[in-house]
Amino acid sequence: MSLPDRHVFRHFLQPFLLCFVGFMAIWFLVDLSDNLRDFVEAHATFRQVCGHCVAQLPPVILLSLAVSLLLARYFSRRRPLASRTPTA
Repeated sequence: MSLPDRHVFRHFLQPFLLCFVGFMAIWFLVDLSDNLRDFVEAHATFRQVCGHCVAQLPPVILLSLAVSLLLARYFSRRRPLASRTPTA
């Protein structure tokens, strides 16, 4: 991998991971708050709640990947590169 490729990859990977982890965390919190009453009423164990979250992961990962890729592309293009930064 050439030096410019590594530079672009590094500047793309940081916003991508931040967006992906952020979307997954938001999904987890919203899903948990939405289903919390159902879990309590059913006397669900921690293992059952984790099983519910794991069962819903594949479609959520696909959705989060798509949105994270688009946002990371946008943010990585908006960030000025070191070579284009003016020096007084």
